[in-house]
Amino acid sequence: MHAKVFQITKQRVDKENTLDENTLTQGDGSYYDYCSEISDETRTEMIDYGEVTTENVLDWIGPTYQLEKELKNPLHTDHHFYLSEDSCQSYAEPSAELMGMVCSLPVGTHLYIGGVIDFHF
Repeated sequence: MHAKVFQITKQRVDKENTLDENTLTQGDGSYYDYCSEISDETRTEMIDYGEVTTENVLDWIGPTYQLEKELKNPLHTDHHFYLSEDSCQSYAEPSAELMGMVCSLPVGTHLYIGGVIDFHF
């Protein structure tokens, strides 16, 4: 199966810190069999044009919670999120981490999408 990893930060991402296909640990012992670069056109298609804010982020949560699966992935997506502000992390995380980060932000905080890559799992 394929899905995407979205780099989400509170500050614009410099080109040198943009997530790419070589950022995440891949292969044996990793969640990712392999990662690959995507085109700018595909990146644009993958980014929802609607603004996600602390007020509307809960609209993205599914109606039921089935314990562990729901707790780890409340957005019901195969996509992962790279939330490292300093680009030092070698893995991305499921949607619960994104939700936790968003819920801790002050009202009015802007989030930025940096790199978007494809991965196989």
